[in-house]
Amino acid sequence: MSKGKSNAYFSGVPDALKADILKKGHEYTIAKGYELIRLKKPEVPWVSHVWNRWSIPKHSFLVWIHQHNGLNTKDKMHKIGVTLDFACCICDRDREDNDHFFFKCQYSRRIITEIEKWMAIRIPYQDLQEWRDTRRGSQLKRGLINSVLNACIYSIWFQRNRSRVELQLLRPEIVARQIITQMKKRLQNTIIFPVKDKDKRWIQGLLDLN
Repeated sequence: MSKGKSNAYFSGVPDALKADILKKGHEYTIAKGYELIRLKKPEVPWVSHVWNRWSIPKHSFLVWIHQHNGLNTKDKMHKIGVTLDFACCICDRDREDNDHFFFKCQYSRRIITEIEKWMAIRIPYQDLQEWRDTRRGSQLKRGLINSVLNACIYSIWFQRNRSRVELQLLRPEIVARQIITQMKKRLQNTIIFPVKDKDKRWIQGLLDLN
């Protein structure tokens, strides 16, 4: 390839990427090109909480927004002058922010209580992020618990928006039942056996409970 043609062909391509492509014997792939041009930052500790094989993609996306403090809570809107009201849309008692919704709000706590019974675990309403970071157990069990928590966050935020726009709100026990039914189907479709006996018994218990 002549110099003139190569410059025209690579117009707009970053110099580092162009030099790598033009190396003699270099085999270019889209993946390699992406790695060269993407902005690289240190991996955050919560990445495996949000993105894992057991989480439903739309849940992961919303939780990713939540982790970046991107949900438009009334507290956030109040701080930038969009609204004068910052009380929770659901309980109308406390300031509506991320910490309140996940999971200090009385409504969300009732949902989590039902999830705790189903999964036979205790989920703290304070220091949730630290609990997820330091929780022990097999990778499989941690991943499943994180996927269920992601489903809870998504469902609570969905009900929050529904209560604000449609002025309707499902009882927390119904929301919890919807989460459990949805996650049972997800587990059945994503669990790859064999797994450790202890994990297998725990998973079977989740699937057997009504």
